[in-house]
Amino acid sequence: MKKNLFTRICVNLLLGVAAILTSTNTRANILFDQMTGYSTTGFIVSSWFPPNGFDADTYSYDNFSLASNSTVNEVRWVGGNALGTAYGSISGVTVRFYASASFPLPEGETPAGYLAGYTFTGNANETAIPGTSLFQYDVVLPTSLSLTGGATYWIKIEGDSVNQFDGWGLAAAGQALDSYHINYVTGRASFLPAPGSEAFQLIGTAVPEPSSLAMLAGGLLTLLAFHRRLLT
Repeated sequence: MKKNLFTRICVNLLLGVAAILTSTNTRANILFDQMTGYSTTGFIVSSWFPPNGFDADTYSYDNFSLASNSTVNEVRWVGGNALGTAYGSISGVTVRFYASASFPLPEGETPAGYLAGYTFTGNANETAIPGTSLFQYDVVLPTSLSLTGGATYWIKIEGDSVNQFDGWGLAAAGQALDSYHINYVTGRASFLPAPGSEAFQLIGTAVPEPSSLAMLAGGLLTLLAFHRRLLT
C-alpha cells in the first residue's frame, strides 16, 4: 500500500517537473508566427525618410495575440524594398508595441503613446533569402517585454529608408490572425485599414502555467505528508 502511494507521488512530481520544463524551455521559442508561408510578391510598405520625413512616409501597424502570458525578447520578419533592390535597404529600424489601436500620430511620437519602443541602427541583420528579392531581418530587444496572454496588441516595424521613395516594408503574411493592418501615410494624414497582414514572428518565453506549478506543489505536499506518516 505504501509502495503504491509512493509510486503515485513520484509520478505526480515527474509530471509537474516535465510540464514546467516544457513551458519554460520548448516554448521559449516562437510565441507568435505570421512569417511562415510569407508571400513573395505582396508587400506592406512601412518606412519613412529621415531626418525630416516625406509625404510618402508610410507607417504600418499589425495586431497580434499570444496564447499565454509571455516575455518577448526578439522580433523577426521578412521584407525588402517593394520597388526593387536597386532602391536600397534601410539604415535603421524602430519597433514599437501598442496596447490598443488608438495610435498617436507617428511624427513626434513620445513614449507616453506606446507600450514599449526600441530603436536599432543598421540594417537589422538583413540576410538575403535565396531565389527571391526578399530578406530576413532579426532584432533582439535590449529589454524584454512582458505581455498578457489573450490580449490584443499592435506592433509597428518601421524602417529608416535610404531614399525618399520609401518603398521598404514587410512581406505580406501567408497565414495570419486576420486579413488587414492599419497604416498612416504622412501626405494623407489619417489612419486607415488596409488589406493584408505582415510577415513577422515574436520570439521569447512563455510563463509557466499555474496548473503546472499547482501539480508540482501538490506532489511535494503529498510527499511531505507521506514522509510524516512513515515517521509516526
